[in-house]
Amino acid sequence: MGGLIALLLALRKHVGPQICGLVLCGAALKMTEALQPPRTMIALAKLIGLLFPELAVPGESLFGDTWDEAFGDDEARTLSKIDPLVNFGIPMTMGGLRAHFRATDGIGERAADLEVGNLLAMHYVADTRVSFEAVQSFVRNAAKVESRETVPFGGNSHQLFQDVPDVRSNAISRVIQFVQEHSGKRAEEPASV
Repeated sequence: MGGLIALLLALRKHVGPQICGLVLCGAALKMTEALQPPRTMIALAKLIGLLFPELAVPGESLFGDTWDEAFGDDEARTLSKIDPLVNFGIPMTMGGLRAHFRATDGIGERAADLEVGNLLAMHYVADTRVSFEAVQSFVRNAAKVESRETVPFGGNSHQLFQDVPDVRSNAISRVIQFVQEHSGKRAEEPASV
């Protein structure tokens, strides 16, 4: 959810204009249709999350098999499950689920409010966890952004930087290119808060 968190920060009125460039990789703006619960379930989850925030989300796994599908690289997949900084195997709380649903509510309609200098969104077209179309639409509608681009990646993984070496290298190269193209463009403008 790092891309979603970065985007929410950039959407703040006094923060976005201070950002020269924003890179989103597989931003969780909307779950795929296969994972998206019905609207009544989302409303109920928000209420339960408000009343019982520490309650674990019921069920064995919120995302099922998509955890393994998210990683194109077998070694990265294995390491993600034993990395103490990755929350694999730790049940999501209802409060966390509520926060996610609240964060994604209407985020697509807020694209016109984004005022960062430049935006690069990289995403797998057939991502099994989050919607490529939602990210593509957001970028297209971010009209106040000086330059914006969606870079589609083939495949159904989710973790661009934990994929096979060729994909990982391509993603890193594209970020480097973005930074080189846009670094310094707004450096001469004084920051105002």
